[in-house]
Amino acid sequence: MDLATWQQAPIPASDAGAVVVGIEGERAQLGCPCTLKLWEAQGPRTVTLGNVTFPEGKAKGP
Repeated sequence: MDLATWQQAPIPASDAGAVVVGIEGERAQLGCPCTLKLWEAQGPRTVTLGNVTFPEGKAKGP
């Protein structure tokens, strides 16, 4: 199961922004609801979201 992010650039610390996360593979393999943890590659910010589900669909990222 792979998670894919479609974010173009980091969100500045003093700003707000959106993050889109999609899955590649069978949704049933996740056992949702899930806990999703996002973090900066080179920074201290993290966010953990509980009770996350992914809707079924065929959408593709940019």
